[in-house]
Amino acid sequence: MKGQKGGFAREIAIAGAGGLVTTACTTAIVWLSPRAQEYLTRPSLFLIWEVFGFMAVMLILGTILGLSIGYHRGQVSVEQDAPKLAPLAKAAATVPASFEPTPLQVLCIRALRIADNKYQSLAMISALLARMGHATPLSDIEQSLEGLIDQSWVSNIANPSKGVWEYRLVGEGTAYARDRGFPVSGM
Repeated sequence: MKGQKGGFAREIAIAGAGGLVTTACTTAIVWLSPRAQEYLTRPSLFLIWEVFGFMAVMLILGTILGLSIGYHRGQVSVEQDAPKLAPLAKAAATVPASFEPTPLQVLCIRALRIADNKYQSLAMISALLARMGHATPLSDIEQSLEGLIDQSWVSNIANPSKGVWEYRLVGEGTAYARDRGFPVSGM
């Protein structure tokens, strides 16, 4: 319900206001009716706290009813407002899109492949890229590596002795490098 006008807080406010209005109307009707007036002027079997307790319980029940109605009404409207997908579009939506690395990510994969399954620091990757003729700022390399980590192509660990993060190829990243024929040191 968050995407709708006002969201969840608005629904709670509407439900609370509905409970208050319902309780106020019921109380006013009872208070103003002649029969109720006659009853109220006689000695009562109820204590005042019982009357107010009953009103509080009715307020809570009215609020819960209002929240329930608002929740179910919101569910129906979300289902009705949802765009209808064509059968081919539904099939395409269920198949995850394949990841295609950016040119800088390809260079990072190439630099990581050289170390062959060993963790490398950002400085080591930057030095390898500079030797390959692609000097790149550390922040750009780090951002590219974060994208590869998000895709589970690269793994990272903290090296507390050096105070740096270190990276290595894993899974699809290794397969990508192998398929492209990226060299490994010593080969």
